[in-house]
Amino acid sequence: MEKSSFRRIFNLDISGNTSSQLLDRVESEFTSRWNSNKSSIVIISVGSNDIAKDKQTGKYKADIRSYKKNITKIINRFHGINSGRGSVLLCSITPLNEQRSKVPDSRGFTRIQEDVDLYNDTLRVIASKFEHVQYIDISKILIQKKILIKKMACIQ
Repeated sequence: MEKSSFRRIFNLDISGNTSSQLLDRVESEFTSRWNSNKSSIVIISVGSNDIAKDKQTGKYKADIRSYKKNITKIINRFHGINSGRGSVLLCSITPLNEQRSKVPDSRGFTRIQEDVDLYNDTLRVIASKFEHVQYIDISKILIQKKILIKKMACIQ
């Protein structure tokens, strides 16, 4: 019987989580699922909640410095757990529907495309500093493929 190259995939997404919340639970999530006999691939896609800006205070859920530190720590923790044998696919934040994003959500937060672009640039730089991290620009792919961003709901 031929050995399967199938890899289990775990979606660790919790709706509404920020990079800080993922960082808080990432070590236990990785260690409970990691198989030490295989190299691992982790897909990290977090940030649409980090860029949420409080309409009243003007503060982000995670400013750019905090976001950069959180993502870097998440990657380092993954590499520490699997002794550097795995790879990370670091995905961009998806584009926003500008018209819908200007209207505050039910908690009073807004998001704008300029922040998506800034945070995505930060992800690109972070990925370039690690040997086994590849940046996947989903935002660019969606825009280039002329996906109808107007019809995409703003993540809220």
